[in-house]
Amino acid sequence: MKITSILSLLIILIFLSCDKTATIEGLWVVKSVVVGDEEMTPNARWTRFNSDLTQESGNGRFQHSYGTWTLNQNSNELSIQNTNGLRDLNGPFVISIGQNEMIWERTEEGQNIKVILERSSQLPETYGDKILGLWKLESAIGNDNYFGQSDKKDINDYIFFRWDKRFVIQSE
Repeated sequence: MKITSILSLLIILIFLSCDKTATIEGLWVVKSVVVGDEEMTPNARWTRFNSDLTQESGNGRFQHSYGTWTLNQNSNELSIQNTNGLRDLNGPFVISIGQNEMIWERTEEGQNIKVILERSSQLPETYGDKILGLWKLESAIGNDNYFGQSDKKDINDYIFFRWDKRFVIQSE
């Protein structure tokens, strides 16, 4: 009985000490893009790698491309094929991956490209995403015809920025 307990404890310790293998699957947010000597990091850019070898990417709450991906385990070369949009004429990225960070590197038009991504559990927001919703108007300056002149202390006017890039202005 004592030997069985010791063996069980030893097996549990071996299992717990094993490193988890980092996987590309999941949502990744672009933290930095360096082209040559210039940083060109886009706002709220993300990509998601699914276990069925499909991928999608976008900026903020909007997806703008989708397709498939392949990863050569021997050479760590990542190829992304978009079903919509432009065909990538450059070679695959060579990647290094950790639990929460991934680095893509390749050469494009003679310049070294380095993309640093960070694992995320939610989509990032663009500046435009942050303005979406209903905004109560506290004051208005100017003589445009959207808002009439009023001596009332309470202003019940508002602007509603919609997801489809339109807005609604409500004025008494």
